[in-house]
Amino acid sequence: MRSAIHLILVVCMLLISNSLSGQAINFVVEKLDSDQLGFSAAARITNHNIEETIVANPAAVVVDRETFVDVETERERQKSESFIDGQYVEQGKALGADFMIFPSYTSASRLLTLRVVDVAKSAVVINKEYALSHFVGKDGKLDRPDYYARYINEITEEILQDFTAFHMTIKLVGIEKVDKEKAKEALIYCPNDCTLKPKTVIDLFHRRAIKNTQLFKYDQIGSAKIKNDESNGLYLISVKKGGEVLLKLNNEEQEVYAKIKS
Repeated sequence: MRSAIHLILVVCMLLISNSLSGQAINFVVEKLDSDQLGFSAAARITNHNIEETIVANPAAVVVDRETFVDVETERERQKSESFIDGQYVEQGKALGADFMIFPSYTSASRLLTLRVVDVAKSAVVINKEYALSHFVGKDGKLDRPDYYARYINEITEEILQDFTAFHMTIKLVGIEKVDKEKAKEALIYCPNDCTLKPKTVIDLFHRRAIKNTQLFKYDQIGSAKIKNDESNGLYLISVKKGGEVLLKLNNEEQEVYAKIKS
């Protein structure tokens, strides 16, 4: 039988929703389930680097694990051989999760599976398999832990982008006021009948391509406040930090995005 690692890692990704109302999308990430004791070191790296990658995403924040001590204790007590996915999903609902990520490893094929479940629908929305034979021996031991850690970061980033691509959509469209070579006011566009209230604080990010991949990173460059609703999804913002960088990026026609500050 498959042996499960029962402590949970709870990660809450605060993403802007499709309506961009600022509603949180919550992810619970379960620790890796493996059928091979020798894979335990790789399992620790896998979960650590999934967490590390999510935390590095500007649309994510780790929830205090102590919030979920009772759930964690119950799972440990159950020793979840019989604790099937459906019961995990029900507990995910209790945590307020929107999605749950289940990593697992199968020794016979040396495959890592990352499965994302939509909690509301109790349905798998992403199910991806990754061959680990170039990292992991038949005994489950890692040959190149540093390379493996980097690989986990990359594949987690790919999965995150399946979500963040739809949520990081408030975009800078122009600079309205400049003072001493710093952007002081700018226009952002917030689609899909978005409503942003005056004085709402937003963080500003530069989206840059990661070399030799189809992935992007979002680097925070500053912050601003909503000053006025200009109608039709356009908002005038007052730039508080990063005005010089914002002006430079705009002049270079670089992409700048925003999200409501968590």
